[in-house]
Amino acid sequence: MPRDGFPWRVRILEWWRSGAVKGFRVRRLVWSLVVLAIYPPRAPRGEQFTWADLIFWGTVSLEAALIFFGVDHRARRMAGSALAAWGMLCGLNLCLGMPRDLVGSLVWPMLGWITSVMQERDVPLSVCYVVICALDLAVVQPTWPGSVGYLSGYALLYVGIRGTLLRRSEHQRLLAAHSILRRDAREMAELAAEAERLRIARDMHDGVGHQLTALVIQLQVLQARARTLDERALFEDAVQSAQNALRDLRDAVHRMGARGGAGEDWLRDLTVTFSKRTAVSCSFETIGALSSVRPDVWMVWYRVLQELLANAVRHGRATAIQVIIRMEGSLATLQVTDNGSLRDLRGVHEGFGLASVRARVAALQGQMWLAIAPGDGLCVTVTIPIHEQEGSK
Repeated sequence: MPRDGFPWRVRILEWWRSGAVKGFRVRRLVWSLVVLAIYPPRAPRGEQFTWADLIFWGTVSLEAALIFFGVDHRARRMAGSALAAWGMLCGLNLCLGMPRDLVGSLVWPMLGWITSVMQERDVPLSVCYVVICALDLAVVQPTWPGSVGYLSGYALLYVGIRGTLLRRSEHQRLLAAHSILRRDAREMAELAAEAERLRIARDMHDGVGHQLTALVIQLQVLQARARTLDERALFEDAVQSAQNALRDLRDAVHRMGARGGAGEDWLRDLTVTFSKRTAVSCSFETIGALSSVRPDVWMVWYRVLQELLANAVRHGRATAIQVIIRMEGSLATLQVTDNGSLRDLRGVHEGFGLASVRARVAALQGQMWLAIAPGDGLCVTVTIPIHEQEGSK
């Protein structure tokens, strides 16, 4: 088992699934095999296997490995190292006497890989793309008509792959937005049901509860005015029955109106389920009385916690997460801290999910802060006013 706590088989399965669909991985595998099938037979063969052959095979193998393996969220981070290693191998190929046109042809798979790992606005890799194209022209030294063909090929490769990836990225964003909207719709339905349940509880308390209280008082007055023991016993039984009914009603209203416990259970269950599913150590702690926290606050916190737990593992590679909910005066606070790899807030990219969370917190007149946790990792604090919000309604 690796030191981050994940079994190797889980990491391999995660890597396979990171391409979204297996067809994507199959296409990458096919392109890698095509590279391995085309380039080695083109190398000049001598009677013995030389260092030049070894370096050439190493260059081709590196390109095939990058095409197949280097396509997940870590690929962009290793692009600089991969380009440096590839450039060094190409230089060695030229120094060891490999034909210039053969070494120049190795540029095409690498250009395709560079384009496939670019971010939406990636100036450094775009500059690298142009520099590699210029160096390829300098090495191959084609004729003027050939140069036009090369330039056209560079442009078509860039536009074709970039266009496909940008369309796929936009499609993924739309799918994510649709998923979030559906989840928000479910949460709004739950919130509406919770609000209706609380309204019914208030109506029962204010209507039926007050009527039963008045009935008990009236029966007690009649009991005091009873003339015979039988009448008093009868009124006493009636008073007892009315008091029992009133007590049962109050118990039912209390159960229906118990807001804090249900919301706390939602978040605790979410944390426990996430920990079991991902093998990430998660702790959950509450401080102070949470009974005054409204259902809409619990709903927002639930959405916030969902997003932060997922981001801590997906982007921060966290292995431990701490969740704290506390009530301080009129402020309800949710704090989520992880031990991920984040060291600088400049590395935080607020996508659609986090932006939606911030908007929902702001709708309740709340605030959300991001900070670097002690050591490494991210600490997110969400504070929402309780009593002020109630008074403003």
